[in-house]
Amino acid sequence: MDYGLQLIIGSVGFVATHLLLSHLLRERLLGMLGAIGYQIVYSIIAFATLGLAIYAYRALPATSNLWPVAPWMQVVTAFLMFCASVLFVGSVQKNPAMPAPQAGEYAELPPHGVFKITRHPMMWAFALWAVAHILARPTEANLWLMGSVGVLALVGAAGQDKRKAKEMGLHWQHWQAKTSFLPFGKGLATPGSGIILLGIVVWLLASWAHHGLGYSMVSPWTNIWGVAAP
Repeated sequence: MDYGLQLIIGSVGFVATHLLLSHLLRERLLGMLGAIGYQIVYSIIAFATLGLAIYAYRALPATSNLWPVAPWMQVVTAFLMFCASVLFVGSVQKNPAMPAPQAGEYAELPPHGVFKITRHPMMWAFALWAVAHILARPTEANLWLMGSVGVLALVGAAGQDKRKAKEMGLHWQHWQAKTSFLPFGKGLATPGSGIILLGIVVWLLASWAHHGLGYSMVSPWTNIWGVAAP
């Protein structure tokens, strides 16, 4: 089997199995396997499908971009990665969507931090991350791998709304009424200076890590750090 086909199978399989296990088959599998058994099966399948996609992606020979990457796209990519970093770091604080005993209590709080922007900050972080990497390197292989991450993030977020409404009842209904699926759907808002500063730190560290892993850095300041832009 050639690497291109493996990449497609892994990418499609990653999205399809995640949606099946997280939504359509979730209750049945929980009843059969229990919470721990379900998490083990879910993790094995997720790592296997995503691992296959990443392995095939790295094994494929370099190809040309599907469209030209203009210099200004480096700034756009960096900005998207900055936004993704802010949303991600803010998503772990009192998130009603996380499997925590206090999830119901969190849902009754006024929207705070990044949740004033969207109730799915982590999912939107993954989606922006995927878009940024596609813009930085628009190859066919990158479209498959990063596209699967972006699609799964947003489709999974929509599915999460339905599942959480069923699991948490009025708590999630109240949370939905106060928050927006789309960023800034409830109006312009900022997450606060602390979250922004932490997001900047994560963004800069992730940018530098690209160089350490042998990739071009996604940053508008590559000349300062002495690394060529992609």
